[in-house]
Amino acid sequence: MFTSTQPPVFMQRFGSWINTKIWKIENYTLLFILLSIVLHELFQLETDLVIAAFLLILSMSYFFSAFRVPDIPELKGIHLFSIKLTGFGSSVASIGILFALFGWPGDSTALLSAMLVMGICIPVLLYMEQMGNRFFPARMYIRLAVLILVSLLFYFELYNYS
Repeated sequence: MFTSTQPPVFMQRFGSWINTKIWKIENYTLLFILLSIVLHELFQLETDLVIAAFLLILSMSYFFSAFRVPDIPELKGIHLFSIKLTGFGSSVASIGILFALFGWPGDSTALLSAMLVMGICIPVLLYMEQMGNRFFPARMYIRLAVLILVSLLFYFELYNYS
């Protein structure tokens, strides 16, 4: 059984396992998406399913990494809140990008909500770092910044994939 303050143990373990692999998942996903776009543009190959699959994998990885609970004794509630907020925001941004690529309804809602969530994450993380609580790697800030910029691009329709 679990309390309202912590997710189930299997979700914590799975989230921790995903979190150890998240950097590799991000790198491979980006590589395959860029390769798929190049193949689509050069040879007119249908790579939509490949892009959709990798964006879904990335989104699920972000979602499950939000359930991790680090083994740090001085961890406070704001840290757990930040972990969940960054994971859920990144997941929604990935889904919003997927929806925008395919022109599905709900893309602007997903992108806007993801940008708002991640826009809240960055000041919270910077505030915690300024207070001397550095629990997040520097790549977390890069991830959030890149996802916000890509979400902004898709939100304002600067890139038309179809």
